[in-house]
Amino acid sequence: MAPQILLLGATGYIGGTLLNHLVSTHPDFSITVLVRNSEHVKTISAAYPKITSVIGDLDSHETLVREAAKADIVIQSSNFDHEASMLSLADGVTERNKRVQQEGGFKPVLILISGSGNLVPGLLDVAGRAFSGSKEVSNTPFVYGEKVDRVYSDVVDAETIRNFGPERIHTAIEQKAQGLSEERGFRCVVLAPCAILGKGTGPVKTETFNAIVGEEMVKRGQVFTVGDGDSIWSASSVRDVAKGITFVVEEALKGDKTRLEFGWKGYYFIETFEVPARERAHVAASRLFAEGKINHSEVASLTAEEAAAVNPLLPILLGTSSRARADRLKSLGWKPEELDWKAAMAEAGAVRI
Repeated sequence: MAPQILLLGATGYIGGTLLNHLVSTHPDFSITVLVRNSEHVKTISAAYPKITSVIGDLDSHETLVREAAKADIVIQSSNFDHEASMLSLADGVTERNKRVQQEGGFKPVLILISGSGNLVPGLLDVAGRAFSGSKEVSNTPFVYGEKVDRVYSDVVDAETIRNFGPERIHTAIEQKAQGLSEERGFRCVVLAPCAILGKGTGPVKTETFNAIVGEEMVKRGQVFTVGDGDSIWSASSVRDVAKGITFVVEEALKGDKTRLEFGWKGYYFIETFEVPARERAHVAASRLFAEGKINHSEVASLTAEEAAAVNPLLPILLGTSSRARADRLKSLGWKPEELDWKAAMAEAGAVRI
């Protein structure tokens, strides 16, 4: 019988790229996606006629439980920090798992797509203020634009990451899901991609949220860094992120022969390379100038306050650091294929930086 896959986020940047990759590499999979409206159903059906679309949103508790209870693999690639949807999916997977314990069969797996923002101390509060429109940039446990030497390995630093406090972004939901996995006995994996670059291949959204950075710089007419410009983020192309998630799906489908770990031990980074902020800015400035989008290729340096005045999110997107190593997936055999971050930035379709 074909594996039954439930995917949330199929109209998004990551989820859409993942959907496209799953359909291309595993045409035998029976995939159901959750979409918000009939227009999205039409779009999905036109691109992928064999896909089943169910209308609902992250608050559609009964729908999420019902569909998750049917699936072998449940993938939440939508808004990770939406706790209610995670709880609904966990209820559905729990229901399916109980049936498997009684009747036999494949043990279902819940795959949650988080992120590496948890490596930035205090980001939950800082991002909350920025999204509310606040331009306040003081009282942070880090210095915007400052170099950070700490690199977290999901092998060496697994216990440290597991014990992060709730002030770290994503952590409360990760720990809640992992705790439920242990308590109820179902299989749960948390995947944490780092920064994501490049053009997506999904049916609806093909650009990252970070596209606003390039747009703001074109409006200003100049590329800039924040502070000293020494911040660094680990990153991958969006296609490699999709391939990494697919690798985990394939491994999970091995059932009791899988090499994956679950629950408290089921945490994996997805990462390919590091992108230094200053070098990234100079590459972007040269390209945008050559494309005629800005008038010169010089890179300015703004204080965090000046950047926040342009857009409250810019100090976060340009001035923080999150450095990770995906040692666990790579030890299992996952190999990222797109190794040149400059190529991902140069792809057509958006103002990329």
